[in-house]
Amino acid sequence: ILAHIGPALDEAHRRGVIHRDLKPGNILFDQHNMPYISDFGIAKLAGTQTSVTGSAIVGTPAYMCPEQAQGEELDGRADIYALGVILFEMLTGRQPYEGDTPMSVVVKHITEPPPHILDFRPDLPPAIETIIEKAMAKRKEERYTNVAEMVETLQAIYTSATLVAPAPRATERTVPAPVKTLPTRRQPAAPPPSAATRPVSAVGHGWVCSCSLSSCAAS
Repeated sequence: ILAHIGPALDEAHRRGVIHRDLKPGNILFDQHNMPYISDFGIAKLAGTQTSVTGSAIVGTPAYMCPEQAQGEELDGRADIYALGVILFEMLTGRQPYEGDTPMSVVVKHITEPPPHILDFRPDLPPAIETIIEKAMAKRKEERYTNVAEMVETLQAIYTSATLVAPAPRATERTVPAPVKTLPTRRQPAAPPPSAATRPVSAVGHGWVCSCSLSSCAAS
């Protein structure tokens, strides 16, 4: 998802447009499951005070970067902070900061470091924690400079984790039990030819007889 919306967000930042309200509800999917960023209703031009809502503090507290919560000047790194929150939520199913009131959540964004994602998902690659900590750094100078850099780091971690993943444990091979063979049954010896029989040839363990006596014991 981040790899798809990243270029669009970077392009908006290059044009000086800051979304200011990135959250899961503003990432929509079409019939082909392709994600799109929506709702630029409170977007702001970087370096100006021009916005749809004026100069008031706007945005969603759960995804608001510290400088946005404090009414400071914003740039594209405010949206990168929100992407770090979204990534945390995608991987854990919960938001990094929770509180009884929106203001308590805002205060945590300003004062508290990001929670350790491995406490909630210990099965994730450890470097994921580094990505989220950098994207959600309190000082914007410590964050990624663009979304592409964040996505490339994320993809490299998962590629590396796949390459170094331990081979599946070999299953114990079952040694087949030795095949028991029955002793070869010895064929009874043929009776010696009598005067009434004339052996022609031996086939297998029996005799082929040319006589026509019904009592012949050689056949």
